[in-house]
Amino acid sequence: MEEALRRLAIKDDKVIFSLDLCLRASDLGAIDSLLISDRIFQKNLDEDILIELVSKVEKSKGEVYLLDYSTDLGIQVDSLGGALALLRFPITS
Repeated sequence: MEEALRRLAIKDDKVIFSLDLCLRASDLGAIDSLLISDRIFQKNLDEDILIELVSKVEKSKGEVYLLDYSTDLGIQVDSLGGALALLRFPITS
């Protein structure tokens, strides 16, 4: 998370947050590290989409971290939409 915050502070285009952007980046194999708050499972989302996201990240040799919301890190990721990714390369919006 420290790396993510550093990248956000300098407006680095190799950090994204929100499930939609993470899904798009996973399609491109761009995710190096994916951080997901466990509270994302409490939202009205199709769990198959989350499973597909994690599978794509792992298939492209990325790291996936599921964070407990009771921790500071989990709270921070949840406040950014529940999913945050550090990218290998920037994606276009």
